[in-house]
Formats: sequence, structure tokens, C-alpha cells
Amino acid sequence: MRKTLLIIIAVLVLLIGSSCSGAAKEGEKDNSTVLLVPDVVGMELEDAKTAIKASCLVVGNIEYVESNDTGKEVVSNQDPLPGEEIKKGEQINLTVSAAAN
Repeated sequence: MRKTLLIIIAVLVLLIGSSCSGAAKEGEKDNSTVLLVPDVVGMELEDAKTAIKASCLVVGNIEYVESNDTGKEVVSNQDPLPGEEIKKGEQINLTVSAAAN
């Protein structure tokens, strides 16, 4: 069920993200559009990156923290938080849980 929900969210984000192109002139960033930060906590890192980029936002710093809870790279925190308003093209910083060595 959770996987199906994530797939649906990803498809919606991709559909919305298609509006990212063309608004600004070539080589110029259009930061006037205000967007809601997507919730990527709980997603695997690559899926989170895809969702962020599809939302016309940029993946910022990625901090890795050791965790025994998962063997995969899973987003455990993000900044700014889900639902906050930011401008198109701004960064979302991620904290990612990674398996302890």
C-alpha cells in the first residue's frame, strides 16, 4: 500500500514538474514561483532526489547518519520541512540514514 502511494505521489510530482521548464529564459533562473516543499522523509535517497527535482527544486546538502534500522539510504529528515513555502529553484537539504559499518 505504501509503495503504491509513493508511486502515485511520484507520478503527480512528475506531472506537476513538467511545468518547470520554459518559464525562464535560457540561462536565467525563475525564482518568482512559490512552491510547497514535498515530503520526502521515508523515501529512498534516489526517489527523494527525483521528487525534489520534479518539484522544480534542487537537492542541497546530503548528510549521512549511521543507523541500524535500515540497510538502504533512506531520508530521515529534510530542511526546509514538508509543506513550507519556498521559491522555485531553492535547495532542500537531506539527512539520510545509512547502514552502520
